[in-house]
Amino acid sequence: MSRKIWFATFAVALIAPGWDTAKQKGAPAGEPHAVHVGVVVSGKDGSYIRDLSAKDFRVWEDDRERPVQNVSFGGALGSEIRSTVLFFDESSMDVHDRDTAWQAASGFIHSETDPNHRMAVATYNGSLRVLETFTDNPQRLNEALPWPASSSGESNKKREAGGPVSAAVDFGTRDLMSAVASMAESLSAVPGRRIILLFAGRIARGSEKRSAMLKSIEACNRSGVAVYPVELRNGDKTYSNTGPDTKVIVSSAGKEGKSSGQNEGSEGQQLLLGLAEGTGAFFIRPDNLLGGFRAIVDDQNESYILSYDSADSKEGNCHAVRVKVDRSTAKVRLPASYCNSQSAEVVTSASVEKDLEKRAAANQTGNWSASVELPYFYVTANRARVHVAVDIISSLQGSQSATAKTPAPIGVLGNVASADGQVRVRFSGQQFDIGPGRYTVTVFFGEEGGKFGKVQAPLAVGAWNGEELALSSLVLSNQARPAGELALRMLMEGSTPLIAEGTQMFPSGSHEFTSTGLARVYLEVYGKDAGSALLRMRILDSHTGQSKWDSGLRKLPGDNSGKAAIAAASELPLRSLAAGSYDVEVTASDGAGNEVKRSAVFELR
Repeated sequence: MSRKIWFATFAVALIAPGWDTAKQKGAPAGEPHAVHVGVVVSGKDGSYIRDLSAKDFRVWEDDRERPVQNVSFGGALGSEIRSTVLFFDESSMDVHDRDTAWQAASGFIHSETDPNHRMAVATYNGSLRVLETFTDNPQRLNEALPWPASSSGESNKKREAGGPVSAAVDFGTRDLMSAVASMAESLSAVPGRRIILLFAGRIARGSEKRSAMLKSIEACNRSGVAVYPVELRNGDKTYSNTGPDTKVIVSSAGKEGKSSGQNEGSEGQQLLLGLAEGTGAFFIRPDNLLGGFRAIVDDQNESYILSYDSADSKEGNCHAVRVKVDRSTAKVRLPASYCNSQSAEVVTSASVEKDLEKRAAANQTGNWSASVELPYFYVTANRARVHVAVDIISSLQGSQSATAKTPAPIGVLGNVASADGQVRVRFSGQQFDIGPGRYTVTVFFGEEGGKFGKVQAPLAVGAWNGEELALSSLVLSNQARPAGELALRMLMEGSTPLIAEGTQMFPSGSHEFTSTGLARVYLEVYGKDAGSALLRMRILDSHTGQSKWDSGLRKLPGDNSGKAAIAAASELPLRSLAAGSYDVEVTASDGAGNEVKRSAVFELR
């Protein structure tokens, strides 16, 4: 039987501001372990303070002071990957809010996206949806943004007219905090610094909100996620400088302000402010949105990493942490707590990968056979993302997908060599990026200390200028699931899923299907005006070339005007075919007379 491998492996990286715990494997509770806390320190004028040393800091864990062991500045290196989710709370926005959010997010995407800063787009409107997963492609991100005219809705119209906020909106606000918590939990396995940039409109009042906010803060701190809420309304004066319970807040201009638990401003915005402060972030004001976004990036290189020994290493425990700097004007920003919660999946994957690297370097003979498929998709002109799908032939009873628990964790890594034998790319997990050319891909896979295998396959990536009509590889898949209410962990694993018409598909490592089963073909259409393309799919007998099925010309589903990349999928008509070998052929044509074809071979048993 075959065992399908479709997953990514990760290593835990330090975040700033944020947390990471360097625990000894198997350390018993009560044995000291190192904790690293990211801290941002600013002066009275809001400027960063850069000349502090260990003697200037004091740390308390659960109100017990702990000696500071080490301090370094600029702890999050510029080469570290940053992963930012642009999160739009559509349930609280009116038309004006949407327009402001769209413009601000679009500017942030084009100014800050690069190979080390990936972004994703998500929305909440009674349900949590991911519109684009992590990518460094600005065009894809911009196209995924919720457009200002996407909807206004009855509740939005009431808010525009100055009417009262309804109970439905209040319910949505409580769920928003749960949605933020779910998003944070899904990001726990994503490497590098994790950020949620939360765009929200007018948040309703409610006595239950503080409890929901505190639960969301705990979820964020468990996953090392900082939440930066964005205020969209210039006209809302929400903060008072009076009151007994004052806190320092950092505005988008980098200056100090003060808030009060007794101020006359918006209680909803106070909740968002609390969410920011509790996760070591800050609240971004509307007077200088792009300046606030830039300050998020600055935080990464302007933070201190404090190390101290904690007395508690028990998995799952959370601890309140305070940091004080012995300078009268210094203001400190950090998450309210840290948790000993490193994902067992991440630890296991890293361990398997290390073992696999040693065995691959030793050129061990494999005792596991497999088949591999390498479909690719353009992410920009002359740059493609290759998906690695492996079907391992094992002694397992039945076929298991990588979304299910397997008897033993399996690692996947490999290299890509050009025609001259030079290794151009090394990868681990399911995806890698590469330019046009002809290559040989070698994939290593195996269990830690157990079975091991190696498989090679050719890869030919065609050139694309970013404007002409083009097609991706054809993906054949017999594994799919609804994508409307997506399992966020699968979406946030640092890879780009294949989603079309509300369904997420997983490439098959072998193209063998049964007439009683289900199989789909997935592809992407590219071009300056890809939305106008017509598609035609045919099934041909591989031996005679005779047509066995023809879809005729069909338009791409949905409103695709102006889009340069469009996903499409169709079910293969397996029940109408006899056993044998077939070619599935897809042709795309546009109004200018351009035509491009792709094909793939499959076996029907």
